[in-house]
Amino acid sequence: MMEFIKAALPWVMVGIAIAIFIVRMVQKSKLQQQKGPGKKGDCMTLGMCFGMCVGVALGTSGMMSITLALPLCTLIGEVVGILIKY
Repeated sequence: MMEFIKAALPWVMVGIAIAIFIVRMVQKSKLQQQKGPGKKGDCMTLGMCFGMCVGVALGTSGMMSITLALPLCTLIGEVVGILIKY
């Protein structure tokens, strides 16, 4: 049972991060619509945090080495966060 919990915990954290990521994007887009047109921002920090969660999940599950998965997924998450405009 303990092995299952240890294996599932990173994936649960990724699911929570995705939910927070989506809710935050929706809130920011609604706020931007209320303020009117102006300078748009990006979600670089949220993407980087999400990438870290995915990197830890991949590293602890054994799919990749943790030393490779964490920085690679962090970088990918940061790039995806920059591309998402709100």
